[in-house]
Amino acid sequence: MRFNSRQSPSILGLAAAIAFGVLSGIGPIQAEELELGAEVRIHGHNKEVNAAGAEVTISGEVDSDIRVAGAEVVIDAEAGGDIWAIGAEVSILGASGGDLFAAGAEVIIGSAVSGDLKSFGAEIVLTEDVVVAGSTEVYGEDVIVNGTFSGKTILGGESLIADGVFHGDLILEGNEIVVQPDLQVDGDLTIYSTKEPIIPSSVQISGDYRYKYSDDVRVMVPGLEEWAPVAALTVVSAIASLIVTMFVFVIGIVVILVSPDLPQRASRAIKDQSVMSFVVGLAALVVAPIVTGLLFATIIGIPVAIIMCMLILIVILLGYLCAAYAISALAFEKTGEPVSFGKRLGYIIVGLTALFVAGLIPLIGELILVLALLFGIGGFLQALFVRRV
Repeated sequence: MRFNSRQSPSILGLAAAIAFGVLSGIGPIQAEELELGAEVRIHGHNKEVNAAGAEVTISGEVDSDIRVAGAEVVIDAEAGGDIWAIGAEVSILGASGGDLFAAGAEVIIGSAVSGDLKSFGAEIVLTEDVVVAGSTEVYGEDVIVNGTFSGKTILGGESLIADGVFHGDLILEGNEIVVQPDLQVDGDLTIYSTKEPIIPSSVQISGDYRYKYSDDVRVMVPGLEEWAPVAALTVVSAIASLIVTMFVFVIGIVVILVSPDLPQRASRAIKDQSVMSFVVGLAALVVAPIVTGLLFATIIGIPVAIIMCMLILIVILLGYLCAAYAISALAFEKTGEPVSFGKRLGYIIVGLTALFVAGLIPLIGELILVLALLFGIGGFLQALFVRRV
């Protein structure tokens, strides 16, 4: 499947481009093939791997890069190039011949990295098997780090446990920092925290040790430093985003079983009548709450207002679903090509993943989600009430 951003309305195309741009590291994805599906398993020897799905498992040997997005991602393959992985649960056990970028609610890394390592998430664990030849940047809510690191290392987290061997400088940022007794730092050790951690006497520091009080420890999203500094992703927000995404995914399965053409019609409405879709979506989100509020102001109107609230929630969920479908369909779907159940499901998975990833981006991500929702609601309402779109 080919990604063609020129087919997509601006904001939906931007969401897709950001998601796969993060995976590729160079903008819109350059890969010729993208494996899609609810469950994607790729084994054996491959030249390059690009995959997205609910569950994605990669094993074997890959000559160049691996780029993967999904709810559950497991990479146990040796990559000759870079590894880029984004998902709710990410496990990377295979070595990377280049750089490694991993982001998710739960990230576990236990492999060698020939280049730089960057990871961003809620819970991050680097095992003792980690060996990084380049620099390392890790930011999260709960961070546990072990292994061997050659270049400069920056670790940030609300809760941070540091262990291992660091041949370069080590910077620790966090509110609750625990330094393990076997920690070895051949360069300088600098700590930014609200409370100076206890440094065991067995810790080896060849360079200088500095502690600097800081009650405003801020981190940068790895790979996206140019956008804005943001606080580390919290467990609560990660779980909430995951729950919403999974809930909409379940709704999507029901929708494509009951009315398979509905998301496709909404997608076409967004493509062919993008301005109208935006206007309809904006009007719906502005007018409906106002009418509902007025109904709540009268005793007689309260039952109707309650029903209106339920309808608004349904429209929002279905609009979000249609926006997710449109991101993939407008990028991958060929005109006149029959769309199977599996392909529709794949479109939903990829679209939801794109929106989930886009939502992680500070400021810009929130704007993208709002605009995507407006387009989605407008497309859904047009598909529902207009005979032909």
